[in-house]
Amino acid sequence: MKKWSIPLLISCLAACGQTTQVATPEPTLPAGISLVETIKAEVGKTTIPYQKFVLDNGLTVILHTDSS
Repeated sequence: MKKWSIPLLISCLAACGQTTQVATPEPTLPAGISLVETIKAEVGKTTIPYQKFVLDNGLTVILHTDSS
């Protein structure tokens, strides 16, 4: 190994360990879509988290994200 490779490796690993929190603004909904309800998971309860939207044409959309 060359002399400069170990300090370079250490500085790269140190940079990987740093995290920065970036505030993300709430997403805005397109025209014609209204958020009706948001249900979040609760500890100790069996709930399915979802968001309910209503479109201008009256259609109700329930959105659930399954990340399992």
